Amino acid sequence: YQRRVHGSQNFWSLSGDSYSIVDAESEETLFEVKGHLLTLRHRKTLQSANGDILGYIRTDYISLHKTHVLENSEENEVATIKKKHIIQLKGNAEVSLADGRKVHVKGDFLDHYYTITDDAGTELAKAHRKILSLSNLVTDLQTYYVEINPGVDSAFIAALVTSLDEMFIRDEEDSTDKDD
Repeated sequence: YQRRVHGSQNFWSLSGDSYSIVDAESEETLFEVKGHLLTLRHRKTLQSANGDILGYIRTDYISLHKTHVLENSEENEVATIKKKHIIQLKGNAEVSLADGRKVHVKGDFLDHYYTITDDAGTELAKAHRKILSLSNLVTDLQTYYVEINPGVDSAFIAALVTSLDEMFIRDEEDSTDKDD
């Protein structure tokens, strides 16, 4: 069956963007994303609901294109996520898996909607974020909704969506704030 999950994080957070990812139907917590406020590697930890470390999400500052790296719990690289272009109007990214396969992200990050596919074009997941809703305004929560297709690793998609949010959305919000 298709798994629907959502994660909500406070727009302003002193915890370094920590939040839970829950099953949309049962409201059961599946994963915890733990942000680390003052880290040199700008790293987040993905944990299971019972606290086991599943992996890490970190920013790679050496690359020309904005790049994030997903690591497993032993800190071995699992995937590298890069924006397709330095300046882009659409949200296109390429994910290089450690085994040589590719995952593609296409969408519109200005509208906060995108699709994740494999090399064969098979849809793995869809994600969207509601920006202007009454609950977001009242609770100060930014909520992502993700539909993960059967047989797809939910933890990988959770880490990927977290990385994409950092890469496209948070950076845009941060640069907009600096212009004010």
